[in-house]
Amino acid sequence: MNAERATELEEAVFAGYVAGLREAGWPGPVEDVRLGFTAAVGLRWGVLASLLRGIVKGAAPVRTSQGSEMSPDAVVSQRVRLSTFLLDRADEARRMVADKLSAH
Repeated sequence: MNAERATELEEAVFAGYVAGLREAGWPGPVEDVRLGFTAAVGLRWGVLASLLRGIVKGAAPVRTSQGSEMSPDAVVSQRVRLSTFLLDRADEARRMVADKLSAH
């Protein structure tokens, strides 16, 4: 996946997930779903960080899930954009938790 389209994919996935919950009869607040979603997405950054370390240390071409090869520089560029996206979601989750705690 092109990291530049992460927000577009996120919007579609999140909307579909909420629609599925509603279809299944779940009546809870969307904010709770968003908190769980952003926290889970933000936690993925740790996995990505270790992948980046391996790419930088090895500096060999990387095979994509589509079977093509990407240079280490191109992979790092994509992963840095994806890291920014993931860390933004982690920040969103932290803000949501802080707001919930301050409301009580």
